[in-house]
Amino acid sequence: MIQIKECNEPLVDIKKCCPDIIINLGTKRMQKEKTAYLRKTVAEMICRAEKELPEGTTFIIGDAWRPQYIQKEVLNWFIKHFLKSTQIGLKRKLLMRLKNMLLYLKENMLPDI
Repeated sequence: MIQIKECNEPLVDIKKCCPDIIINLGTKRMQKEKTAYLRKTVAEMICRAEKELPEGTTFIIGDAWRPQYIQKEVLNWFIKHFLKSTQIGLKRKLLMRLKNMLLYLKENMLPDI
C-alpha cells in the first residue's frame, strides 16, 4: 500500500493569486466549487509563469485539488471500467486480488461524507 504523507502546505484559491487565469474543472464541478485550489507553491509558480506568457494569453486550469466526492467518483469510475474489462490478459486470481483491493479502498479509504 502506498502511504500518503501530508506536506502541510496550504491550499490557495488560484483566482486570488492569478485573477486572469481560466478555471475549467468541468460543468458539474464548477457548479459546486466555483474555483480551483492548489498548493501555495504551485499557485505561485503558475502565477510567475503566466507573467511570461504573451499578452492576451493565459493558462487554463483543468484539474486541481480534488474534494472527497470527486475522489470517490474517480475511484468508482475506475472500478466500474476495470471490472468490465477482462481482455487485459490478467489471470483470474490476480484480477480478483485487484478487485478486492479496489473495493477495500472504496470502503475504507473514502468513507461516506
